[in-house]
Amino acid sequence: MSSLTVFCPNARRQQIKVQPNTKIIDILEEVCKKQGYSSNEHDLVYQKKSLDLTLTFRLSGIPNNAVVDLKKLESGPRQYEKVTISLQLEDGSRLTPVDFKSDSTSLFSLLEHYSSLNPELVELKKALDERSSLETNIYPTISYLNEQIIGLKQLRLTFLKDLGLNKGRYILKFLNKKIEKDQYDNLMADFEAKLAKKLKLDEIFKKKQEELRQVPDVAPQTVSLSDTRPKFEQNLNKKPKIEEILAVDSKEPEIQIQIQNQFSNFKFPEETKGKNLNDVNELAEIERISKQPCDRMSLLFNLDENIQRMETDEISEPSDEFYDITVNDLRVMLSDLKRNQNEETPLMTKQMRELEKDRKAMKYSKIVIRIAFKNRMVLQGLFRPKELISELYKFVRESLAIDCTTEDLDFYLFSSPPKKILNEMKMTLFDADLCPAALIYFKNKSDTVPSLKENIVLKKLSEADEIVQTHVHNAIRDIKHEGLDWIEKDQKIVQNILKNSGLMGKSSGGQINQPKRENKDQDPVKNKLERFLKGPKK
Repeated sequence: MSSLTVFCPNARRQQIKVQPNTKIIDILEEVCKKQGYSSNEHDLVYQKKSLDLTLTFRLSGIPNNAVVDLKKLESGPRQYEKVTISLQLEDGSRLTPVDFKSDSTSLFSLLEHYSSLNPELVELKKALDERSSLETNIYPTISYLNEQIIGLKQLRLTFLKDLGLNKGRYILKFLNKKIEKDQYDNLMADFEAKLAKKLKLDEIFKKKQEELRQVPDVAPQTVSLSDTRPKFEQNLNKKPKIEEILAVDSKEPEIQIQIQNQFSNFKFPEETKGKNLNDVNELAEIERISKQPCDRMSLLFNLDENIQRMETDEISEPSDEFYDITVNDLRVMLSDLKRNQNEETPLMTKQMRELEKDRKAMKYSKIVIRIAFKNRMVLQGLFRPKELISELYKFVRESLAIDCTTEDLDFYLFSSPPKKILNEMKMTLFDADLCPAALIYFKNKSDTVPSLKENIVLKKLSEADEIVQTHVHNAIRDIKHEGLDWIEKDQKIVQNILKNSGLMGKSSGGQINQPKRENKDQDPVKNKLERFLKGPKK
């Protein structure tokens, strides 16, 4: 016989003996009744998955001697809903499905209901007669999966919930089975043993519940002053010895001298000279400001102006000498090849990646986002890197005119290519890859261009680029994160230890592999901003 160990919420282990045809719901009821729990409020979990109560142990996929957890249902007590049952007869025909309540409907009442609905089924009506069953040794049987409930007594005492049918649609097979009397007596003896086991489990469950009710509540004990007076008076009447008084008097000056000498030579560090120590950390202040809204400096311009300006500008073709490779070009190419061969990108921990991400986000005090409409008009506004996408939607909604319809206000924003709808309102603009500059698109339900407020000024593209140059490009900070500094110092110490011990890997040229550092000119975020702005940068 196989066994199963159930780990209960009270940190106890309950071992259950099971057979291949033992139902999971029977295991759940046995464990709960032995430990004093309600089976309607708990569930069996194996490898973080709840077990199907309708299956048997053989079909559940649980190995022998496995450990299963008994966990309380987070959704509350298990609700017994109505189940849809269809009865299949011996000839293969199926009766019309009917809804039954699983906790109050027995298999015998189910057969009675179908017999009343279908009076033409003489065999079904005859099977419910107990006298004819005893005379002919033909007993009504309900078959579900690999289990058969034989005889009227078993049908009366077996409910749908005992088969694990709590919700859903099921098919039960009905047949008249001929069984010899000795074999039927053995089946009834086994069934009586199961009933006796259930009654014994019910008694254990009642005892467990009574033990929990009889646990006395520990009341706070009040102590009267009269109880403490004798000890207090005894302590007052007790005269201290002269040696104890002298010992206490001699120790007090030593303590005072020790405290005075401990702080007598205290000096503030030289690094804090001339600084206000009450100020907040600079990085923490930058982090706080990067989440606060800024002046949007909203304006409107037309994208067709850029096309007209490109058409009017004279396009000068470069000479052939422009494509010739110079010595400086060869040096740059050679240095890039050496760096790719000799340097390896170090693995970064999760903490290092988060610090590097914060450093890049705090690098820009403001970012610019342009919202393009269908008529080639663009709305521009300034934001903080750590502001949420919900603030971007709020900015667009406040920029629309008051007379806009509900279909005009039902819109969404997306970036392209590829098309990515910005619908995560709690995501920051930096995490949405809108830093330091981005061009997104407006789309509403009516597929029209809504009218904007009159206070939004229409300007030229050059003026919009000038605002971006001043407030975004020229305001780049050089952030050195303190957390990233001490992590890099620890890496240097580890590299020196490995170098001295001979464990550091070497490249083909014999040089020690150093961690690859990001060049300021190769910053992808900065290059994104430079591509956003047209023309030379200072």
